[in-house]
Amino acid sequence: MNRKTKIVWVNQISRVIPKFNLAVFDSPTPKMKNHLKPLLLTLMIERIEVNKVLVDGGAAINILPQTLLKRFGKALADLKPHNILISDYAGKSSQPEGMILLNVQIGSVRTTTMFIVTPSKSNFNVLLGREWIHRYTLVEK
Repeated sequence: MNRKTKIVWVNQISRVIPKFNLAVFDSPTPKMKNHLKPLLLTLMIERIEVNKVLVDGGAAINILPQTLLKRFGKALADLKPHNILISDYAGKSSQPEGMILLNVQIGSVRTTTMFIVTPSKSNFNVLLGREWIHRYTLVEK
């Protein structure tokens, strides 16, 4: 049997029919699509304004593309070695350049944040993962 693969969102399940072990998927409504947009921020890193900062609650680490190091007055020599291997959403693994601690400010909250520096360029300038989100919300309270 030839089946087509289709990406669906969890909130698209409109009803489950246990008798037939079947789930019916509907296309997201316009209201649902508004909640599927990425959360992008502008914040300060090392006293430099950075836009297109992606907040990703599913990411275990904070990622900084290598191309931004120079913007903060840093170089590859400033990185500390790190033995982490990272995998992207497609399952492709890569070795990062290293890690660096940078001062991050959002609003009145300032924190020192560890970033894993990757050699690749991406659609965002910085990715902040769940560790940063949890720490920021604790500092804010």
